[in-house]
Amino acid sequence: MQKQRPNLLVTTQLENYATIRNGVGLKGDDNRAEMVRGLDVRLRQMKRAGIPVVTIAETPRMLRNMPDCVSLNLKNLMECSRSRPYALRNAGIVKAAAEKTQTPVVDLNNKLCADKRCPAVMGNMLMYRDDHHLTATYARTLAPFLQEQMAPALEGYKIRKWMLGDVGAIAPTPMADAPVTPRAPRPSSGANGTGEREDASGTGSSNGTGSLNGTGAANGSGAANGSGTSNGSGAAVDAEAATGSRPQVTATP
Repeated sequence: MQKQRPNLLVTTQLENYATIRNGVGLKGDDNRAEMVRGLDVRLRQMKRAGIPVVTIAETPRMLRNMPDCVSLNLKNLMECSRSRPYALRNAGIVKAAAEKTQTPVVDLNNKLCADKRCPAVMGNMLMYRDDHHLTATYARTLAPFLQEQMAPALEGYKIRKWMLGDVGAIAPTPMADAPVTPRAPRPSSGANGTGEREDASGTGSSNGTGSLNGTGAANGSGAANGSGTSNGSGAAVDAEAATGSRPQVTATP
């Protein structure tokens, strides 16, 4: 990273990975604490190297395949929504780590959720392509709001003018809403396809994803999905959170 000297590093974190300390897999609060520690270590390294960093807060995790749910509930889309506390119940890793180094945090969750509920459809657009990854169509509508929050985050950096100089290049082109059409549901495969209700506990699935997929923005591993680059804990990851698997991530000291 120091050799590449990027103009700006945008990163995030996802709790859907199990960390290892001294050869022992961590769970629960210990795993969460290690995630915070790992991201904090990387943020401090970037700060010492003089590389501007902006983090993105985790986005909702719906724990149900949203395209299937919407297709089956076109006349009752509330069935596919989740309470905001439930959808974001495991979020906070990014903010906890960023506060230690005063790293800016961009939080777009007010554009994904109302005060009490997180819907599956907004403005007649399907928001999720699975249980938490945003569709490219909806992600593009977030561009102006991302830009709005990036502006103060980049104050003081030379990168600000370069990043925010061309508003038209960032803002989405107005388009007519595309109708949501039914489709055949896919077979259930674990937590993402079971259709469990939000009061079902003990599913073993983590929320707190930070994905803005379809825009090239970072997923929970701190890089674009499937890139295999390091996550906040400093270990290589090449796993899709939506599969429900929990790859082992070795934490660095």
